[in-house]
Amino acid sequence: MAETGRILVIDDSITLLSKVKERLSKDGYEVLTTTNAVANTALLKGVDLCIIDFHMPGYDGAQVLQALKKAAQQMGNEALMYLHTTDQAEAAGYKKHGFDGAFAMKGNFDALSKQVQAAFRMIKLRKMQKG
Repeated sequence: MAETGRILVIDDSITLLSKVKERLSKDGYEVLTTTNAVANTALLKGVDLCIIDFHMPGYDGAQVLQALKKAAQQMGNEALMYLHTTDQAEAAGYKKHGFDGAFAMKGNFDALSKQVQAAFRMIKLRKMQKG
């Protein structure tokens, strides 16, 4: 069964963004991608999940996260914000940066698909609790 939901993926690799979009779109999600770590706040509108690379030129994922959280709060968006990295130390410390979770097997698109499905189960539960 195909999933539904809107995902924003921020990464400095166009190749990775293309592969992530292809896989998650196949799973039924609407996927927006950007390499722009700063001017992406407008893309948050209607997004359920934001996946943010940690190591990007000029900005790290924690800095991008803070800007996105501020913008999301102003627009009333409660999207989950997940770290996306192969850096196991950063993945383990996702909470210290303010992320809701971490997808730590970057480049493994089957694993990402399963992790995104789990995140959307959490999103659905949050929506059910709100009524």
